[in-house]
Amino acid sequence: MIDDDADTLTTASRLLERSGFEVVTFFGCFNRLAFVAAKRPDLVLMDVNMPLVPGDDLCRLMKDHETLRDIPVVFFSSNDERTLHALVRATGAAGYIAKSDMTLDLGAKVARFLAPRRAVARGHAEEP
Repeated sequence: MIDDDADTLTTASRLLERSGFEVVTFFGCFNRLAFVAAKRPDLVLMDVNMPLVPGDDLCRLMKDHETLRDIPVVFFSSNDERTLHALVRATGAAGYIAKSDMTLDLGAKVARFLAPRRAVARGHAEEP
């Protein structure tokens, strides 16, 4: 999880850990792409509105990176849903979760984005 708000990182990571996820967080402006490359997470949950390199730009960098392009990116933002939907289309992100939806079911929302990836890993990819 990548965000420039420490409180959001703490709250969201606790909710996700309660749902059984192993959560690694990154707080800061520098070396976010290197962090993702080093950790190779199953999914990146990231804020859009971050200094220096906004989340949508970081997503584009990941999609252009040969070893990172297959990692799903889910925007986690307080932006309005219309903006988030447009950013998903423009960047190739897997989707978004509104920060206003940060509730006990955050884990279920993240799990939905991981389900296709886990099905492929088990050899049970669904036919389109």
